[in-house]
Amino acid sequence: MSAMEISVVSSMRFPMPYRLFYRFVSGVVGFTTCLSLSLLPTAATADITLFTSQAAFENAITALTPLSTTFLNDFAGQPRGQSSYTASGNGFSYRASQSGANPEQTFRINDVLGTDASDRNLIFTATGGNYTAIGGNFFIGNAGGTFLSQALTVTVSNATETLTTPSYTPTSATVGSFRGFISTIPLTTLTVNNSTTGQYASSDNLRVGLAAASTAAPEPGSLALLLPVVGVAGMVIRKCRKN
Repeated sequence: MSAMEISVVSSMRFPMPYRLFYRFVSGVVGFTTCLSLSLLPTAATADITLFTSQAAFENAITALTPLSTTFLNDFAGQPRGQSSYTASGNGFSYRASQSGANPEQTFRINDVLGTDASDRNLIFTATGGNYTAIGGNFFIGNAGGTFLSQALTVTVSNATETLTTPSYTPTSATVGSFRGFISTIPLTTLTVNNSTTGQYASSDNLRVGLAAASTAAPEPGSLALLLPVVGVAGMVIRKCRKN
């Protein structure tokens, strides 16, 4: 029932209890309508979507372009240490650095990229290709590049928004460690956060590329809960009109 219909009905001459009830029902319908509209998806401007499933992340990419057009870096065969690290492939490029002193000094051992010093953040900065998708295995390691089961967070940014994941604890370097991000505009940085002495922020199997922009939709249950309220209100009004 539209707002106009409710207005017409409420203006009809009914006994006082009915008129008061109409006003109550009109308020309920108006409130639920506004709430329903507020839950509908809106045009995304600079949203970042988080993926904890590698398969879902890759499916979102392939909805727009084949995985073969992305750049996957497994850091295999890299030298043990290097003062500056940049990588590029398929038109995409980024630079790795660490927070704190000697920012350009990253460390690679056992085919894993990590910080040169403990209690530092590992930072990937986009340098080319305007990629909108980035994902990989992010975890904490020791000085020898071996996985440590420790909690961490990952932060990703584009030009207008920053998103930090909830804290998570992987069970291995490849199990429970994947985090992926898709943005509606090009991404700028990704940071593996770590502030614990003796622990090293680490990454492996890093993939960057293009992906279709995603818009968050309301949970189906949210709208479903509102439908009975509107339906009951409409039934009551129709019953009152008949009387």
